[in-house]
Amino acid sequence: MSAAEQPGTRRTHLDHLPPAKVPGLVLNRTSCQARAEAIGPATAAVVHHLLDDPVIERLPTAGRLLRLCTRYSETRLEAACQRALHFDDPAYSTVKRILHRNLDAIPPGEETPEPKPSPRTFVRDAGELVGQLLGGLTWR
Repeated sequence: MSAAEQPGTRRTHLDHLPPAKVPGLVLNRTSCQARAEAIGPATAAVVHHLLDDPVIERLPTAGRLLRLCTRYSETRLEAACQRALHFDDPAYSTVKRILHRNLDAIPPGEETPEPKPSPRTFVRDAGELVGQLLGGLTWR
């Protein structure tokens, strides 16, 4: 960036900042959308959904979403975004949870049902529990 032209104006030299802070400073909507489109259509749709929020500025959230491909891959991020869109929940936390739990490997229509919990068992049988009411044995 150039030097300040008038008194009172400030310019930040990116070389003077810690390297971890630079991506957040240079992040803008155009570069975010272009990066998402380069990854894939589902990622672009999720980023578009995040940036279209009229109430909350979600540009930092969109940047965090795009940085998930450094920990995971672009292919996995695209698959996770497809899954999030399939379930109509294009939120950053949802995409991150999908990646963390490796759910992006399962196509959205092929979910395996959760195993049903086993019925609860009691230590005593019904006769012992309600035996006194029925005129039988008590459990004591």
